[in-house]
Amino acid sequence: MDGAAFNVLIPLPGTPLMNYLLKNNFLALEEIKWDYLFARSIKGEHFDYSARLASRWCELSSKEIIQFCDEGTKMFEK
Repeated sequence: MDGAAFNVLIPLPGTPLMNYLLKNNFLALEEIKWDYLFARSIKGEHFDYSARLASRWCELSSKEIIQFCDEGTKMFEK
């Protein structure tokens, strides 16, 4: 394997996951900053935003999610 990336899940409108999150008030479409999710800068300055959203519906904090993504990415460094 030449490389790998571990990313935070981003639910898309119309999918069963997004419908579940909206129905159970984990998210509101009008509060989502889509540019932060799909147009991250080279410095990764918006990465914590998706982790904060994901922490709403899982049992991990945003800090833990970022830590696990970093550790997963390091597994494949040469």
